[in-house]
Amino acid sequence: METENIKNKLLDYIEGSLPDKEMLEVKLAIKRDEALFREYDELRAIMEGMDKSPELESPEAVGKDFYKMLEGEKEKQKLGAFGTTFQVIKNTWNGSLTLKIAASVALFFMGYFIDKQIEVKDIQTEEIASMREEIESTKTLVMLTLLKQQSASERIKAIGYTYDFENEDSRVVDALISTLKEDKNVNVRLAATEALAHFTHNPKVVNALLETLPEQTDPEIQIIIIDLLVKMKDTRARQPIETLLDEQELIDIVRSKAQEGVSKLL
Repeated sequence: METENIKNKLLDYIEGSLPDKEMLEVKLAIKRDEALFREYDELRAIMEGMDKSPELESPEAVGKDFYKMLEGEKEKQKLGAFGTTFQVIKNTWNGSLTLKIAASVALFFMGYFIDKQIEVKDIQTEEIASMREEIESTKTLVMLTLLKQQSASERIKAIGYTYDFENEDSRVVDALISTLKEDKNVNVRLAATEALAHFTHNPKVVNALLETLPEQTDPEIQIIIIDLLVKMKDTRARQPIETLLDEQELIDIVRSKAQEGVSKLL
């Protein structure tokens, strides 16, 4: 296909709506043409910034888990306005779709305002600590719920929530690793790669990056993983980088980055 024709199909390619044959042709063209890849990358970034997400449809099983988890918050543990808000969220989760979405958003704002209360008033009561723990667990559940949605934009949104977590959760890390390795949408895999960059102190994450690098075909993901591994000075990275060089037809910028990485790990 001509370059101009490919440019006209970039939007559909990013959304994954092209026929399989055309998806492959555009993908190969992007890998061969560095200027075209830059144009694709800029367009992808713009589209990710646009909120065109469809309504959230939470799986029934997850909804039950959510309700069960909130059941432990008894009436006697109300913490003024925060306790009342938490009870409202609990009562609305099994309600309408709109209320579910509102509850998810409210949970994140509750975490923010509780942090501010503690910062300003310097109070660390047992009740506040318990509430923060409940909110953190609930935020994790919301993230895992969104990550199961069919919509790629919802899955990207879920990955974005991981930046707000105070503590590292093994369920979140495992979900990000699985997404990087298995998700069919390249933009979702890219978002997972960027999120995993914040967990490179975790040996499980490092091993996952080493394992998945030779299997990744998107240039941007390849570059991010190479940069992370080289930055960590993990000499084990030489083998997967060399495998990538040997087994894939890389665009010039990725090949240069990989060769540079191997030399730094000698």
